[in-house]
Amino acid sequence: MRPYIVVNKLNIPSIRGSEFTFTVSKGEIIGLTGENASGKSMLAGYLTGMYRPVEIGQVIVNNLDPFSMLDREKLCQLSALVPQYPLAGTVYDNVGRDVIFGMENMGLDEQDISYKASRYFKKLDLKGCQKRGYNSLSGSEKQRAILAAVICMEKDFMVIDESFSMLGREDTAHYIESIISIARIKKQTVIIISKRKDILDKTDRVLTLKNGRVHEGSINVKDGDRYFGDKSKSKKLKIKKLITGGEKDSVSQILEDIHSEGEESKESLDIILDDVTIGYHKEAIDKVSYTFSPEFTYHISGAVNSGKTALCKTITGIIKPVSGNVSMSEDVVVGYVAQFPEDHFLGDTVLDEVMYGPLSFGHTKSKARQMAQETMQFVGLPKTLWDKSPMLISAGEQRMVSVAAGLALNPDYLILDEPFVSLDKKNEEKLRLILTELTKHGKGIIIAEAL
Repeated sequence: MRPYIVVNKLNIPSIRGSEFTFTVSKGEIIGLTGENASGKSMLAGYLTGMYRPVEIGQVIVNNLDPFSMLDREKLCQLSALVPQYPLAGTVYDNVGRDVIFGMENMGLDEQDISYKASRYFKKLDLKGCQKRGYNSLSGSEKQRAILAAVICMEKDFMVIDESFSMLGREDTAHYIESIISIARIKKQTVIIISKRKDILDKTDRVLTLKNGRVHEGSINVKDGDRYFGDKSKSKKLKIKKLITGGEKDSVSQILEDIHSEGEESKESLDIILDDVTIGYHKEAIDKVSYTFSPEFTYHISGAVNSGKTALCKTITGIIKPVSGNVSMSEDVVVGYVAQFPEDHFLGDTVLDEVMYGPLSFGHTKSKARQMAQETMQFVGLPKTLWDKSPMLISAGEQRMVSVAAGLALNPDYLILDEPFVSLDKKNEEKLRLILTELTKHGKGIIIAEAL
């Protein structure tokens, strides 16, 4: 019996010397992993008909060859891709409208559309999001909303590209098991792209892309302690939910210091939250008082939608508190690495992007270029990337570009929102070493991560 998917010496032009070869049986749940820029997302595009192979016979899915334009159209109807960047898969800003769009295109009747939309909103815990816009959602809500939009079409073949990266282990396990259970019942073939061991362990088998080839088994996946550096200089903070509901439909929470050791740093460089209430769409963190000091690493954790991103944005000044005060010296410089770096890129090239901060602070173009180049070398960004568009490099590379941009001004604090998402094990270890080195030089590191 012919395999459902046959990939035979597929050459992806952007992956030098690549000859990807593997097969997948009908109904298999495959984990796909590999280092940054190994070709995972590009391969997903070939498998779902987004890209046309260079030669005939390199990709066959359910007897369809996307080298043929007619077969490629049929493959697009047969398959679905949950993109790595949530907003790349949206048509409408309204979540509810966007989720039903794909089912409407398939010609499903109104009753069936309503039933499936309701079912998958419930399964992915999105019942309160139907009338909201994507820009009002948290990172994990965006990922789950795009998952709902794709899964509810119940296509025969589906590729899920890093769609659980903003979720903690417990939530991920719940959603993965639900998706796999549905796939088993409907005999769907599913490929799940991830670098996380807890996700890959749920699949039937794992394929790894490395050096332009496909290898059986998992290589270079992540499953380690996320805390690092001098433990006496590490503070673990947890956003703890206390009350749900209220007149403003808010969530009352508190920032709880569950581990604090070491000597206090210079008071003049402290960031002080004084009885701060943070309003962010329909959520709030109420009446938080806390002092952040240099030379420490702060690990802020919390459940989905607990307000981690809102807290980071408030500390940086991107959003203003509803009440209370965030104070720091005028001399304090804060760098910020956003949850979705690609949504904030402004430069035409990687070099331009890293130069943007120094230029906005009034440095000359020559000085800004020097600062950017030194920072990119410090974080290990190869020179081959400097002249490329930040939108045309891998997600892991984009993450490191964002880190470089945040560091270009030599800030007193670096705030990172889900910084290890999209990084392979090697680059995650590299980033942890960089952050450890920064704390040794008196920098404050604030990291927000899902539990």
